[in-house]
Amino acid sequence: IDAGHGGRDSGAVSADNSIFEKDITLSTAILLRNRLQDAGANVILSRSSDEFVSLDDRVITGHNYQADLFISLHYDAIEVANSMSGTTTYYYSESNLELANTVNRYLAQLGPLNNNGVRHGNYYVLRANNQPSILLELGYMNSDIDIQHIDTIAYQSTIVEAVYQALREYYGQ
Repeated sequence: IDAGHGGRDSGAVSADNSIFEKDITLSTAILLRNRLQDAGANVILSRSSDEFVSLDDRVITGHNYQADLFISLHYDAIEVANSMSGTTTYYYSESNLELANTVNRYLAQLGPLNNNGVRHGNYYVLRANNQPSILLELGYMNSDIDIQHIDTIAYQSTIVEAVYQALREYYGQ
């Protein structure tokens, strides 16, 4: 599980500059790790604290541990505040489209925010991965609607449960 950003890279910032993407991604990643570990999965985090990790090192970690899956967690922002809302699931390789569709379907069903669907994403952590990989944008930091949700454990727990249920279905357990 890749908690996007970290350390000197704060990622997106809330409209009032008080909430940083790097903190929300880490919180969500830890919740997801715990949920998956409780179900018996062996989970590796790309970072477990507020530290900077290069994109290359994130991918290398997945390769070194021969991960079955790489999930990069993010919260988005857009130039014009409040012009977008919701979650988006990205994939790069066509071989990951079914995985992306499965995870996205659960995010749409269980999540309280709009769902923007599945999109091809030309992101380094997706392109450079040898294992199945997806990148999740789980809400907009500069959306007044989204920020009320994404900065809560309740929302993050809902996202975690959606991802968990999707992975159970995808891996047929």
